Parts: sequence; structure tokens; C-alpha cells
Amino acid sequence: MNTPMNRPAAKLKWFLCLAVPAAVFIVSSMIVGLRPAKKGVIRTFFPPYIEIEGGQVKNLGVLEAGSQQSASFTITNTGTQKVTFRDHIATSCGCTSAKLSKNSLDPNESCELELSLHVANRYSEKDQVNATINIAEPKPDAFSVALVFSSYRRWSLSRGHIRISRPEGFRSVEEISLFRHGDTELAIEDVRKSSENIDVEITPFDEKNRAVIRISHTMPKAPSKENESLLIKVSGAEMSEVPIEMTYTSLPSLFFTPKTLLINLDRETALERDLVLESLSDTEIVEITSEHRAVSLGYDREFGTRHPVKLRVDPELLAGDIDRITVKAAVKNGEGETAECELPVIPVRMKADEEEPGNE
Repeated sequence: MNTPMNRPAAKLKWFLCLAVPAAVFIVSSMIVGLRPAKKGVIRTFFPPYIEIEGGQVKNLGVLEAGSQQSASFTITNTGTQKVTFRDHIATSCGCTSAKLSKNSLDPNESCELELSLHVANRYSEKDQVNATINIAEPKPDAFSVALVFSSYRRWSLSRGHIRISRPEGFRSVEEISLFRHGDTELAIEDVRKSSENIDVEITPFDEKNRAVIRISHTMPKAPSKENESLLIKVSGAEMSEVPIEMTYTSLPSLFFTPKTLLINLDRETALERDLVLESLSDTEIVEITSEHRAVSLGYDREFGTRHPVKLRVDPELLAGDIDRITVKAAVKNGEGETAECELPVIPVRMKADEEEPGNE
């Protein structure tokens, strides 16, 4: 029964039922409104005096990867005051450039915004690039336009970068597969090489739409750990250029590990060290020698890429002014080719409280 005593309580109950959800909705809306816009999402509003013919988004459809495209937007000042744009137009990636035909617009005047796009050389389901135009007058403001598109590739490579570590003068062959996508007919028309050091042979496309690029090259002369980059471009009918980069690192064909040996003459009367003579292919030791009578060497002549070497130094046979002993090694491979290297052995005398130096 609804008595005069419980009517206020009933009204309060209904008020709370309506007020609490409303308050939650208002607070939630404020929180969402304060969140920063997601990266890459264009603004969906404009200054009231700016109008873009056809809207702020243009769909370019499906584009070929690696191609150049452009599109224009017509911008009109529908206000009553002159609009002045800032010089800089920000774009969402380096693949896009933007240019305005006018730096300012009088009332009812229009201009063109030209966007130039270089489509990335990769397949994508959907891409979007943005350009943001900043307004200086009548008050600071900004608006954005966007291009959306999908891209496809007519070709792909099994690898586009070859890293080669060989001794200088070493001749080798690298193979890269070029794959043809879709039904478009492609034909290799030209090969442009950046160096006469490279020979290129390309097989025709087979039933699996695969052509083999066979690259024969000689390792150039260069200091160890320094790179020389070469570029091969293969162009074909209705296809963009296919770049292949080669990075060279010159290596010695034969070396000791460690490459420098430090010995402490005050620590022992007879010093023995285990070394390894390393090569890049199977080799046989011709000889390992030292000009100093204090050094004796033990090794195995068998073929292999790692040759254990036992080095023994007798400090009692060293002259007091000896500051360096050179160990020389020579090897030959199955074709009779020879290679040589040296190992510096540096004797040092240290105080009792000093630690023996390590090997480089």
C-alpha cells in the first residue's frame, strides 16, 4: 500500500535508478574523449570554413608494388575570412610528399592539394597514408586527408641481400630465385651490373614461375672487416627493377688462433701453448717454422681446416733484448695452391704482483 510515509522513499529509489547509470555514462564518455587518437587515424572533422570536394579520403584501389601514384584534393574556403596555410605539410611516411597550389585562400577560393605516393615494394592487404595541413590564420588549426589502397607484387626474390665472406681473389657462385606472381607475362630484358667483377646468368621462368639468377663473382681486394657493396639490377617487361645487394667481407685464407701470443718469461722456465692453425678449406701443413732457436713446434700434417699446434718456448735460450718472435706457417690445398700466415709471439717480463696478460 502506497502510504504518505513511503512515497518520498519510492521517489528517491526511482531517482537513484535513473541518476546512477546516467552519471556512469557521462564519466565514461569523458574518459574516452580524453584518450589520445590512435596513430595513423586521420581526423574526421574540419574547421568550419574548410570544405574538401569528395571528402577527405580517396581510395586508389589496387596498385602495383613499387609504382608511383598521385592524387589531388580540392580545398575550398567557405568562410568569410582569409585562410593562410603553414608551409610544412606533415605526412605519415617518407613514401608520400604533399604540395599545395596556393599558400592562402580568400573567401570562396579553392586550391589543389597534390599527394605523390611511392608504393612500397611489398604485398599488403590494405595501406593508408595521411597528410596533415596546418592553418596559421585566422587561428591555428589543422585538418588531414588520406589515401587508402591495396598493393600487390608481380615478383619476389628468395633473398635480396647476399653477405659474402671469402679470401680476396676467391671465386664463387651464388643463386637467387626470382618468382613471378599472377598471370602477368614477365621476361628478363636487361641486366645492369655495377662491376665487371660480376657475371650474371638468368634461366627462363619454369612451370613453377621461377627463374634462377646465378651470380658468379671474384672476391675483391679489401682490408679484412671492410665491406664493398655492389648492386645488380634486373629489369623486365612491365615490371620494376629488381635490386640485389652484395656485401663483401674480405677474410684471410689462413690464420692462427690466437692471432697474437703474449708470454710471461718470469712465470715459468719452459712455456707451452696450444694453438690452432685455421683455414677456410681443407689444407695440408707444408711447414711451421720459427727463426729463433728457443722455439720448438709440434703439429700434424694431415688435411683439415683446423690444425692443432703445440708451441714451446725456452726462456733460457732467449737473448735479453728479444722483444718479438715470429712463427710462420705454410699450407697447401688439394689443388696445390699455397697460403701463408704469421704468428707474433711477444715475450714480456712482469712484476710479481701483476697479472699475466691475455691473448688477443
